[in-house]
Amino acid sequence: MSRSDAHASANALIRALPFDSRDTLLAACERQTFVCGHRLGTEGTPLIFFPETAIISVINQHGAEVGLVGFEGMTGWSILLGSLPLGLSSVIECSGSVLALPASELIRLCRHLPAIRAVVLRFIEVVVAQMVDAIGAAAHHGVSARLARRLLMLHDRGVGDSYEITHARLAEALAVRRASVTDCLHVLEGQRTLRCTRNRITVLDRPALVAEAGLTYGGAERAYRQIIGAFGKP
Repeated sequence: MSRSDAHASANALIRALPFDSRDTLLAACERQTFVCGHRLGTEGTPLIFFPETAIISVINQHGAEVGLVGFEGMTGWSILLGSLPLGLSSVIECSGSVLALPASELIRLCRHLPAIRAVVLRFIEVVVAQMVDAIGAAAHHGVSARLARRLLMLHDRGVGDSYEITHARLAEALAVRRASVTDCLHVLEGQRTLRCTRNRITVLDRPALVAEAGLTYGGAERAYRQIIGAFGKP
């Protein structure tokens, strides 16, 4: 990335860095744009992705979603920890731009620049909190609460209140039947919490959606605000 793009990233994790460290990281990045459904980093050099306007779904080998990352974060955290491959892959959930760089380069920068290492480690703490929320939701809550949590996570990372998503994709992310998702969406639409049209969902009443999600939502978001910076919609 050229020096003229210094300080210009829409990624909040990068913006949390001091200027000098931010410049160094951005100089190593390449901005790329992907469409919904594109699978990232399937061949060649392992890459780290910092979403800007794109939203990325992190899925396991069975196709179930284990994390959602937007402008607030990054993918590839297991590589940075030096762990064995976890069978996770990253898929573009909502089209947009990302900043990409080789994992080896980010590892090098983390070794030499404490500010970058500190921000990356803080985000890994948030990832752990998000996974804890996901496990708790799957173990103790029904489809409606889990669906509300997933929609809130999209809402936090998107621009505006409306986004393209299919019932089938939501069902796949939650590892539930499509009919279960459709039934829950009909109820939420009847309560005027959402408006659903073909392949598009609009959040009309966020507080009501938060109430529906209950304890499944909020832990990771609070962690992010406490250790990194502002995040989420009111």
